Amino acid sequence: MAYQIDGPGSVPTMPVPAAAGTPGYFTGGNPAAGLPATVVQADFMNCLMMEVVNFVVGGNQTPDKTKNNQMLLSAKAMFQTKLGWTPVQQGGGLNQGTNKIILGLDATGTGRLRYQVDTQDYGDLANYADVEVEATRASTVESNLQSSCNTIATSAAKRVDGTWGVNTANGDQNGYGLIWGGVAGAPVFFYGASAGSAQTMSLSTQAYTALVSETLLPIASSQSLGVPSWASRVELICVGGGAGGANCNATSAAGNMSGAGGGSGEYRRGVYPVTAAQVLNFVVGGGGGSQSAGGTTSVTIQGQSSPLISANGGTGGIFASAGVSAGGGGGVGGSGGNILSVSGSSGSDGQNGTMSGFGNGGNGPWGGGGRAGAHGGQNGSVFGAGGGGAYDANLTGSTYLGGNGAPGIALFRFLP
Repeated sequence: MAYQIDGPGSVPTMPVPAAAGTPGYFTGGNPAAGLPATVVQADFMNCLMMEVVNFVVGGNQTPDKTKNNQMLLSAKAMFQTKLGWTPVQQGGGLNQGTNKIILGLDATGTGRLRYQVDTQDYGDLANYADVEVEATRASTVESNLQSSCNTIATSAAKRVDGTWGVNTANGDQNGYGLIWGGVAGAPVFFYGASAGSAQTMSLSTQAYTALVSETLLPIASSQSLGVPSWASRVELICVGGGAGGANCNATSAAGNMSGAGGGSGEYRRGVYPVTAAQVLNFVVGGGGGSQSAGGTTSVTIQGQSSPLISANGGTGGIFASAGVSAGGGGGVGGSGGNILSVSGSSGSDGQNGTMSGFGNGGNGPWGGGGRAGAHGGQNGSVFGAGGGGAYDANLTGSTYLGGNGAPGIALFRFLP
C-alpha cells in the first residue's frame, strides 16, 4: 500500500529530520545482556514512507491505500518510458517454448526480416509483397490450367488418336479420342473406320475404375457370385486339385518299398463374355488323399450345362503291381482356357522291381510338390500340387501312407 499515514498522531507537515547518526541495524534487544530493542523513530518511518509514495507518484500513479500493486505498475511505466518503445514478451504463451528468438533485418540486402531461434538460422520471413506475388502467380496458373482443360475438351484436334495394335482382320477399328461428355455425364469414346464417320460410345466411370483397379481374386472353396452391372467380361483361372502319393508296405526290396508321387492339377486361363445379373457357380477341386486323384475345378454360368472353363485334377500314385509304382499323371482333358492351357506335372516314379527312386509329388503352377518321405509322404503345399510317395527302407512290413495332394483354386476378375 503506497499511502501517507493519516491515523491519530499524524501531522500535516513532515518534521525536520534530526541530524544523521551512526548507520546501524535493527535489533530485538537482549534483556539478559542489558541490550535494549531498537526504537523505530518517526524520521525513519517518514523516510521509508515517502520513498514509496514518491516512487508510485513518479510512475504516474495516485497513492491509494486500497491497492497493493502500485509499485509494480509504476516500475513498468518508468521502464517503458526509459526504453522508448513497446517490448514484446518472448515465450511463456500456450504451447510455447523458452527459446531465444532473434529478429533483425537481413544483412544480405533482401529487404526482409530474418529470424533465428537459439543458434538455428531459419532465413527470411515473407513480407506482404511476397504473399501478393505468390497469390498472383497461383491465380495465373489456375486460370491457365482451366483454359487448357477447356481447350482439350472442346477441340477435336487435341484428342488422342489410337491406331496402335489395330488389326482389321479381327474387326478392330481405330480410336479417335476420349472426352468427358457433359450430357452423358461419363467418358465418351470416338471410334470407327475414319474420323469423319466416327461413332461414339459412353463409358461407365465405374467400369473404368474397375479396369485399372480390379485384381484377380481367389476362390478357395465352392461358391456362387453375381456379375456386377458394369461388367461385360470375366477373366478366370482354374487349377485342378493335386493327387495323393502312393503308400508303401514291404518286407523285401522287391516288395512295395517306395511309392510314387501324385500328379499335379491342370492349369487353364481365359476371358469370357458375361451379362449383368448372371450368376457364376465356382466348384473348387479338392486335393486327393493318398493314392487318390485330385478334384476338378470349374466355373459355370448358372442355368447352363457346360462350364466356361474347367481344369482336371492329377492322378494318384499307386503300385500297379508288386514292386512297380509309376508316378501319377498330371491333370489333363479340361475345357476352356482361351488364353493359356497347361497340363499338370506328373509325380516322380517310386519303384520298378528292385530299382527304387524317390516318388516326389508333381509341382503345381506355383511349385509346392510334396517330397517323398520315409514312413509317410509329404503333403502338397501349394494349390494343385501333388503329394509325395511313402517309402520304407527298413522293410518293416508296415503300411505307410503317401502324402495328400493340395486342393485346387479358382481366380477371377470382372472386366468392362
